[in-house]
Amino acid sequence: MIARWFRSFAFVGAIALVGCSSLPAPVVNELAPLNEGESDAYAVSPTSIFPSQSNWEVAAEHRSHAPPESELVSGRILVWANREAVGLFVGLFADTFLPWTHIGIISVESDGVWVYDTNAIRISLKGETLPDAEAGGTRRIRYQDYVLSDRVYGLYDPPEDVNVELMLDFVRMHFKRATRFDAHFNSADASELYCSELVALAFEAGGGAKMMPEPVRVNRSFDLVRSWMNIPSHGFYLPGRLVTPERQIALWSRVFSPAQILAFFEAQSELARRLNYETRLGQLMGWNTSASSMVDALTLRSAPQRFLDASLAAVATDTRRAPDPIAVQREVLRVAEKHFAVASPR
Repeated sequence: MIARWFRSFAFVGAIALVGCSSLPAPVVNELAPLNEGESDAYAVSPTSIFPSQSNWEVAAEHRSHAPPESELVSGRILVWANREAVGLFVGLFADTFLPWTHIGIISVESDGVWVYDTNAIRISLKGETLPDAEAGGTRRIRYQDYVLSDRVYGLYDPPEDVNVELMLDFVRMHFKRATRFDAHFNSADASELYCSELVALAFEAGGGAKMMPEPVRVNRSFDLVRSWMNIPSHGFYLPGRLVTPERQIALWSRVFSPAQILAFFEAQSELARRLNYETRLGQLMGWNTSASSMVDALTLRSAPQRFLDASLAAVATDTRRAPDPIAVQREVLRVAEKHFAVASPR
């Protein structure tokens, strides 16, 4: 496996768009820029002090790195968050926004350290509704290949009540069966599985408590997008609901410092809070019809992107390995108060 191939992964699978320009007109309208007379949830304050390009990069020695294979044990849970707009887009499908967008399970085996997950290689966007995913499904991927990208990663212990061997037996069974990836994220049908559905059911197979899907987000844009993508309203198993802070082993990024990882998550949460029922998705992000992948097609609008960059810049001088989460949260809130014209809906 090569690193470039992995960079196309996301919670919704590795989505290669076919026929981007054939998006239905109502979906295109929801992704259009601000309409005349429309209230803008992401309007910039006239007194905003943040430049259009905030310098948030930190020196390499202040970034964190993936744990070596020698420190890994079977059963640990590996999650990632996409830095691109597609990560925020996917997280907004559920009513509760949580930043992690993909999840897998580590297994230390005789021939190396592997990650079991489920994903798609290709989902076509031609036609009125999305067809089934092409190829993909339950996969077994080398750990070193899995962590090659510039995403944000987290490593967690599984729930205490889960028997690791039974959990791994479950995911290996689906790998051997070549269980298909569920391109429609139907949490009520386990004949095909998406990533967090596989892990939620693996926990249950290992003796853990039954997990319940998160309700869908009630928003005009996402109601329309779900209908177009033929995604039912049963709710979603979220990667962020399958891991807990007290069971965190490591948190890392090849791009961000530890404080910036926390700021990135908090800034994304702030952007999500501003998306109420009537807020069109196009206020937050746009769609490039000439792009060949969803990662490239979805981009944040200028004001949200400036806020995200400013939040990262605000904590760039905090180079501690264990920053204060409350202090970082307050700093991002301070940036939001100075950047946006409308108060945070906290």
